[in-house]
Amino acid sequence: MSNPPNLPQATVQTVGAVGADLNEPTIKQFLSQNFLIDFKADANQDTDLFDQGFIDSYGYVELIKFLEKQFKIRFTDEELLSRELRTLHSIVAIVGKKLNAN
Repeated sequence: MSNPPNLPQATVQTVGAVGADLNEPTIKQFLSQNFLIDFKADANQDTDLFDQGFIDSYGYVELIKFLEKQFKIRFTDEELLSRELRTLHSIVAIVGKKLNAN
């Protein structure tokens, strides 16, 4: 799946949580466009996107592919099997953590 042409490129900044927050608009836009999530009406940054039915197992694979390609990161098997990638907040946090580790 290719990225939508109007999706902003990730801003990589390694200054802790601030750098992670800069990635939130990119991730939020991907989730909104690909899973039709309205973060103003249907969900917030702490909504479990799986429990609420926004993302299923196929969508999870698409999300992981997007994150790895967009941010040039790789998730470990443990991370993929954990419950860390279920909310916008947790997705932004783990991407920020991985970017800061590089």
